[in-house]
Amino acid sequence: MDLQGRKSIKLGLILEISVAGVYLALTKGVFPIFLVSEGLLVRDISIIVFSSALASTVSCYILFLKPKILSGPRLKLKLTFVHGMERVMWFFIPMVNEVYLVSLLYTVQSLFSAFTSISINFLIYGCLEEGDIKDLMGKRAAAGSFSSVIGYLLSVILIAFLPGKVKFIQILSFGATIGLVSTLIVGHLKAPFREREVVLGEEHPEKIYSASLFSVVLFASSNLLGITWTPYLINHLGGEDYIAAMINFASSVSGIFASLFWRNRSFKLYRFAVVLTMFTPLLVWGTKQPFYHIPVSVYSTFVYTGPNFLGSFIFARHKEALGPLKSSITLVIIGNISQMLAAPLGIFLRENYSFLFTLTLALRFTSLILALVAMPEIAILPEDVARNYSFMIYKSHIYGYNLTIETTKEVVVLSMKFLALTAAFLILYLIYRFLLILLG
Repeated sequence: MDLQGRKSIKLGLILEISVAGVYLALTKGVFPIFLVSEGLLVRDISIIVFSSALASTVSCYILFLKPKILSGPRLKLKLTFVHGMERVMWFFIPMVNEVYLVSLLYTVQSLFSAFTSISINFLIYGCLEEGDIKDLMGKRAAAGSFSSVIGYLLSVILIAFLPGKVKFIQILSFGATIGLVSTLIVGHLKAPFREREVVLGEEHPEKIYSASLFSVVLFASSNLLGITWTPYLINHLGGEDYIAAMINFASSVSGIFASLFWRNRSFKLYRFAVVLTMFTPLLVWGTKQPFYHIPVSVYSTFVYTGPNFLGSFIFARHKEALGPLKSSITLVIIGNISQMLAAPLGIFLRENYSFLFTLTLALRFTSLILALVAMPEIAILPEDVARNYSFMIYKSHIYGYNLTIETTKEVVVLSMKFLALTAAFLILYLIYRFLLILLG
């Protein structure tokens, strides 16, 4: 693609997120506060997160096996449709307050959201090279954070001054309406909405696997912290709901500067960000005054942005191994799996905040070890040693996966044989009883 075409795609996608940032702040940003205001606890929120992540993961796996479903003809129409439906679902979600109905509607919304993310990532990975990808992701993150500042500022004002619980219906509907404006931008994107031929490059499965594993563990810690933080702030510390909205606002302000700071840094510098993320769960857990959670949020977002970029940038470097579309699907699957890891912990541990924060810290520590030992791009070990560790982890997991599959097959076969034998004995017994009745 020529320079003008690349500039057009980058500008269009930056404009899209500039509007979508407000939408996300007024919908997904307000959603946890809405749930807590309805009396839902950590367990209930975790059920909603898990069910949506499970459905999204299954759908993405089907797309991974059959990518033509999404990338075939009329790709632009498909992207515009799922992009719009993701926003439309927010009109219906606040209309119900029963946890399973909320979970069902949010699951449908999450499916559309996953398809939207895959399609946009496909455009980015399929049309741009590594340098342009890093530049665009950094600028999209900064633009999204800047527009989120406006959205979260609006949410603080609206939550503080609108009366009663009906305010959440008004806020979420308002956010969805703004989101549909970004759908109009997507509908007018000038981009090659078609599957292009991709020449697959040299594969580095261990590098992709170690980056994926690092991202899953890091995102799981972030999701567990997200599930826990708002209920801890409001239910345990007695904070007002507008303070939770102010935390989101402060996080977005921090995200603007963090995105601009981290987007062009060397991979080696990201190791310091991974170390600094270790302190976030301790700060949240140890801060007992609700208002002081606002500066904690600023710190959390700034240091987390670096590791968050890291996984995406490594995928950009090795995207030829999978191809643009499968790389895009893999990124979304990673996010979904991390939610599925975090949600059951919230379901079973409920309001045991000490244990939840301890597990969050343990996940952060695990991601740190993976980064420093098994990711050659940022490891403290020599590159060849780090690559060997990465390959060992990859092979051990592949062996474990194959062993699990073979064991499962054997169990299924034995179970079927046992059922067949049981059925045979049952038929013989019925025949025996039938003959006794005839002879009797």
